[in-house]
Amino acid sequence: MSSGISIRRHLLRSQVVVILLLGGGILATTFVGARSAVESLSRSIIDRATSQIESELHRFFDPVRQSLLLIRQWAAGGGFEALNDPLLEGLLAPVMAENPQIDAIGYAIPGGTRVRVSRRAGGLEIRRTREPLPAWYPLALERFDADQASQPVAAQTLWTQPYLLDSGHLGFTAAVGLVTPSGDHPAVALDLPVEDLSAFVRGIEVTKGGGIAIMTDDGRVLALPDDPRYWTGRPEEALLLTPSELRTRLVQDAVDAFANRPAAERGTPVRFLSGGELWWSEVRRFVLADDRGVLVAVLIPNADLWADRTRLRLPILALTLAVLGGAIVHAYGSARRFSRPIEALVRESDRISQGDLEPRPALESSLIEVDRLSRAHERMRRGLLSLMKLERDLQLARQIQQSTLPSVLPEVEGFEVEAWNRPADATGGDTYDVIGLGPDDAGVFATAFLLVADASGHGMGPALSVTQVRAMLRMAVRLRDDLQGLASHLNDQLCSDLPEGQFVTAWLARLDGRSGVLTSFSAGQGPLLYLPAGADRVQIRAADVPPLGLFRDLPERSAVPISMGSGDLFVVASDGCFEVLDDAGKELGYQRFGDLLLHSRHLTAAAILETLTAALSERAGGRAPADDQTIVIVKRS
Repeated sequence: MSSGISIRRHLLRSQVVVILLLGGGILATTFVGARSAVESLSRSIIDRATSQIESELHRFFDPVRQSLLLIRQWAAGGGFEALNDPLLEGLLAPVMAENPQIDAIGYAIPGGTRVRVSRRAGGLEIRRTREPLPAWYPLALERFDADQASQPVAAQTLWTQPYLLDSGHLGFTAAVGLVTPSGDHPAVALDLPVEDLSAFVRGIEVTKGGGIAIMTDDGRVLALPDDPRYWTGRPEEALLLTPSELRTRLVQDAVDAFANRPAAERGTPVRFLSGGELWWSEVRRFVLADDRGVLVAVLIPNADLWADRTRLRLPILALTLAVLGGAIVHAYGSARRFSRPIEALVRESDRISQGDLEPRPALESSLIEVDRLSRAHERMRRGLLSLMKLERDLQLARQIQQSTLPSVLPEVEGFEVEAWNRPADATGGDTYDVIGLGPDDAGVFATAFLLVADASGHGMGPALSVTQVRAMLRMAVRLRDDLQGLASHLNDQLCSDLPEGQFVTAWLARLDGRSGVLTSFSAGQGPLLYLPAGADRVQIRAADVPPLGLFRDLPERSAVPISMGSGDLFVVASDGCFEVLDDAGKELGYQRFGDLLLHSRHLTAAAILETLTAALSERAGGRAPADDQTIVIVKRS
């Protein structure tokens, strides 16, 4: 049996669980919403930073495209035919002045002439050589189509991979073929050191701890923030290194996170761990030409996004805990208010269960259900008082009924007579009697009248009916009337006294000890079992007339005399004996009851009765009988 839980504890636990679940749900929603807000904020910051760096890259690369277009126009007008120093300086000085990101301008003509214009203190340095044409020259001419010279310069511009420029700096070269009046096919190239990209990158503040990295299409570094989390040395020393070659893991972790993210998450910032710190990142490609571009990676530490929200989380958490604490205190008070009257009712129930039915002051409660329960409790107490009084009355009735049964059966000359009764309720609807007449000096009776009566149903009413029959029989016997006359008188009285539908079955018998004759008359009581000493089966005899109390006029039937020899048995049992059920729900029945008689016929009447009652108890398996049980045994000595 489980120990259980009190209603107060159950209410308190249930309410606290609901409160905690609700509070947890609010906190979870708050923090999940905060994470969503952080993701949205990271996307917004990354979009803003990417747009800013793209704008800076346009400012870095677009003037180069404009300068190439301008030079192409000059070349088409013959501006480069003379190639003398004053002319070149006059044409290119403004280009170099307006575009500080251009380190040098190269000009190459078929046949090997090469001109290089570079910066020097106070002006430009012009150098002519007939060295082998640079590597960018044939590649630029491959992209150049004289018939499509009107196309935008961007479409025909060659962008090299970063390499070591003539100036000794790492950088790009942007080259384009030209159209001149002489029909030559020169090409012009602008050198752009990549160190200047780092200056652009360091000039953009993404967040306090965030930054931007620029890489080539094949993943080599072009620019890094001046931050030890990206590079532990000078940022210039990281140029053209791959992320795996850097002295920190941050950029490589970002690249790996992008390579491994699901396709459905592409186009959104990726969240990853690096060095035990959570980061957000996005990589986008800036297009220089169809076959060339740079990768822009924006990296933001999660701590920067949570900085303001972390300060807000503590007040939210404190407020939530305060509300939860107040709710729990209220839940305790509510559980106490609900449980106190229930606990009082439980104490009252315990008191009543111990037999204390004295009235107590009424339990008052503002709760409708508790008030109704209290009134029902009081009705139950009064009902129990009535029931206990009825129980006492039933016990008294049982004692009275049991006292009407013979405590000692009269001894009849030449016979053994035994009887037994077991009521189904406190009072039973069965009874029996043995009335001896004409005793001798030793107290042995020559004649006896026997009765077995069974009223329909069982309980108080039937008990009164059979008790009435027994009392009337004892009075009628004194009148020395025959059995048929006795039955008729009993029937007349019961028809007047019993409610409609009620009746009494009765077996009346006169036992003559000297002649050994049993005269039997049955009014609905059956079957009657007769077992002659030498017979191998039990004779079953039916009733002579209907039960008493049903019809005013009984059929005229004569009582049946039976001359019993030594060892003969005559047994009368009420139907409660035959209807005993076993564990399978199968009745004992007349046949099995008769078999019990056959097997025990050699015993005394008392031993036979003991055998029968033990068999009935064993078959019932400890269950209370469903109907009253009565047995009378008459055996000729």
